Amino acid sequence: NNTTVFRSAGSDQDHIMGLYYADYDHQQVMKFEMKEGRYFSRDFPADTMAIILNEAAVKELGFAHPIGEEVVFFGGGTVAEAPRLKVVGVMKDFNFESFTAQVRPLAVRPVSTDRNLLARYTGSPKDAVAHVEKLWKQLAPSEALQYSFLDDNFDELFRAERRMGDIFTVFSGLAIFIASLGLFALAAFTSEQRSKEIGIRKVMGASVLGITMLLSKEFTRLVVFAFVPAAVAGWYVAHRWLEGFAYRIDVSPWTIFLSGLAALVLAWVTVSYQSIRAATINPSETLRME
Repeated sequence: NNTTVFRSAGSDQDHIMGLYYADYDHQQVMKFEMKEGRYFSRDFPADTMAIILNEAAVKELGFAHPIGEEVVFFGGGTVAEAPRLKVVGVMKDFNFESFTAQVRPLAVRPVSTDRNLLARYTGSPKDAVAHVEKLWKQLAPSEALQYSFLDDNFDELFRAERRMGDIFTVFSGLAIFIASLGLFALAAFTSEQRSKEIGIRKVMGASVLGITMLLSKEFTRLVVFAFVPAAVAGWYVAHRWLEGFAYRIDVSPWTIFLSGLAALVLAWVTVSYQSIRAATINPSETLRME
C-alpha cells in the first residue's frame, strides 16, 4: 500500500498513514473483521467518498466515535482542493507487515477498477493457477500474467528470522554433540584413573548404583556450575533478540529451568555408560592391574 497524509476535519494536524484501494468484494475475499460500522457497499452510492480505517488509524486521528467522522485526504493539491471522506467502518488491526513493527495506521478507499486481482480458492493451487491463466488469456491475451501467493509474500517477511533460527539450530546441535563427546571422553578418563578406588569400594560392598552415583555426582556439579553463566548469557541474548519484535513473548524462567534440566539429563546419559561399565568390572581385575 501507499503512504499519504490525512487530517481529521476541523484539525490542522497532519497524520501520515498507509492507504490502499479496494473494490466492494475485498472484505469477502480477504476475510478481515470489522470492529464497527460496515464495509463499502454498492447499495450506498455515496461510498465513493467514504473511507474505512483500522483501529490504529482511529487512535492516530483521535476519534472517540469514528463512524460518521470526516477526514481530509491529501492526494495532491491544496487543502481547499482536498476531498473530505466520511468514515463508514473500522476494521480490526491485522499484521500486514513484519512482527518487528507495530500495526501502523491504515485506510481503505473504494475503487471500481484496478490492475491487481485477489482471489481466494480451495483445493489444489495448481488447478487454481491453471484456471486463472485460462481466463487471463481470454480477457487479456496481450498482457503477461504475474501472480504470487499471499502466504509466500508473508513468508518473505520472516525468512531472515527463520534462516537465523535454522543456523542457530544446526550450530547448537553441533555444540551439544561436541560437548557430549568431550564429556564422554572425560568420563572414560576419570573411570580409568579411579579404577583402583572403584575396585576397593566394590570389595567393601558398594553397589553398582552407589558407584555410578558417585562418579556422576562430580559431572553433575560441573554441569550446574557451567549452566549458571550460560543461562544468564542465553537469557540476555534471547531478550535482546525479542526486543526487535513489536509483538513478542517473554523469556519464561521455566524455559531456562527446563534447559538446565535437559543439560543435566544429557550429561547423566552421556556419563552413565562409562560409570556403569566401571562399576560392573570385576574388582579382582582392577586390583590386579594395580
